[in-house]
Amino acid sequence: MLGSMFWFFEYRFTILPVLLTIPVFFLLGWLIPCMMYDNAAKCSVVEQLRNTQ
Repeated sequence: MLGSMFWFFEYRFTILPVLLTIPVFFLLGWLIPCMMYDNAAKCSVVEQLRNTQ
């Protein structure tokens, strides 16, 4: 759409940035839940229920 509006605009999709960010997102998607689970596992179930209210 922008290409038809501006004569000087040229759109080229490059796959390299996508390929570079996919491993980072997979790592974050694995690391953050593991860290949260380890943090929650330190407390007892009663303490976790008490903190939710």
